[in-house]
Amino acid sequence: MESVNTLLVLLAKIKNIPMGRGDKKSAKGKRTKGSYGVTRNKKSIKAQLKRTASKKSGAPATEASAKPKRTAAKKKAE
Repeated sequence: MESVNTLLVLLAKIKNIPMGRGDKKSAKGKRTKGSYGVTRNKKSIKAQLKRTASKKSGAPATEASAKPKRTAAKKKAE
């Protein structure tokens, strides 16, 4: 009878654990904890924020970086 009660207590504890949020190794768990690591890298997050900010500002492309249009070469008549 004691083993059944122990089993029920363990099952009840397992049910209450939020999936992913309690796991320190997952990105969701790291967001919940507020920490960084391999799965939630601070450099990659900052790079993504920088890219989205530059897209939103609509920075005009400079002429030096724009490639000239290519024209088709005309064939010589023989």
